[in-house]
Amino acid sequence: MKSILLSVLSLALVFMTATPVAAQSEGSGNLPEKMVVKLDFTKDWPFEEPVKSEDEQNKRGETYLGDTYTFAYEDASAYGEEEFQLELPFFFRGNGEPYVYVRKKCFFPGSKNCRMTIPAVEGMRLESVIMETRNGASFPKGFKIKREDFSDIAECLSPSYKGSPAVVDFPTPDGADTEPGARYFMSFTDAGTQITTITIVYMK
Repeated sequence: MKSILLSVLSLALVFMTATPVAAQSEGSGNLPEKMVVKLDFTKDWPFEEPVKSEDEQNKRGETYLGDTYTFAYEDASAYGEEEFQLELPFFFRGNGEPYVYVRKKCFFPGSKNCRMTIPAVEGMRLESVIMETRNGASFPKGFKIKREDFSDIAECLSPSYKGSPAVVDFPTPDGADTEPGARYFMSFTDAGTQITTITIVYMK
């Protein structure tokens, strides 16, 4: 009975984490025209909460269910003394493997098709996602952008290797586009992806 209750609680936690919530500003009520969120793993772990070890990560059986971290976005450049602040929730799910952070070098997101949320921002749409890696040119790594129902909306045209980023821009050449205030998933299409930076651009 206890094991059944724990399984139900784990599923409830995953469902609650996956519920889309548009981030709202704590500072100025006026959104900037453009937001550039850069997760730079070569400098440090970019989130407010410390990275979880493999043993601390949410897991059921052999499947890693994922964990949420908070990125504090700040921009004072357009507001003078009034700083624009936003807390963005990022959810990482490693799937068949834990995610791993190698301090000031790179981030391994997990097994093939593991994912990261791209947070929704009320009143803004996703314009582009750029992923830089330290993988060799013989082992390039790509990603897809997926909707909430996990259907594909776009895939990078060229996978990334060291010195060559993988990019998805919206609208795509075939006309696919994002919606204001919508959350998406970034799905990593290859195992062994060594991410140095992820840059997410939002536009009004």
